[in-house]
Amino acid sequence: MHEATPYAGSYLLMQENLNDLTHFAYLHRESFGIGDYFFDFPTTVEKTKKGVYCNRIDTDPARALAALPADAKEKAEGKPAERHDGGYAMSPGVFRGYAPIYVGAEDDPDRKVYNQHIMHYLTPETSKTSHYYWSITNDFNIEDDEFYALAKAGASHGFAEDKWASEEVQRLLDNDHIEYKEMVIAGDQAGMLFRGVMLDWVLEEYAD
Repeated sequence: MHEATPYAGSYLLMQENLNDLTHFAYLHRESFGIGDYFFDFPTTVEKTKKGVYCNRIDTDPARALAALPADAKEKAEGKPAERHDGGYAMSPGVFRGYAPIYVGAEDDPDRKVYNQHIMHYLTPETSKTSHYYWSITNDFNIEDDEFYALAKAGASHGFAEDKWASEEVQRLLDNDHIEYKEMVIAGDQAGMLFRGVMLDWVLEEYAD
């Protein structure tokens, strides 16, 4: 599954949106069916030399299995399940999303994982416009065209919301002539760390 679209905003704004996992419960409440419970998930945000890593884990079996096709859900019935939502901001223009679904206990030798790799690519055109591409690659039910047609429609709708929100922030910044003291909230952590990582990359590249 993949799609490309012009994007009227800075690539950094989209990167900050993707890194801020709290946006799921605000922006994708209807499209992805995510509620306030998302705020309570165990969360990891780490700055590394490779970029910024963020992740949240949902251990509710019904929610964790929601993105799987019917036959996979049937096989997972009665077993513990968890879904991870997160990824790596691994370059200025690439966010590598990862949403694996684990079925079975951690110590179960037959524990199964359904892998979902969700890539976001941003190519700046100007300081305020970019090209935005996304792709999703799974390792299950690959021949099920009907399932993936529905999955692509849902993903396209959700990622259009990300695009809209980031473009709105760009318009807000362009028309902002009010002096005020900015507030920093918990959801900003990964985006701020990513800006720090970018600075590290620049300093390393121009060290000589």
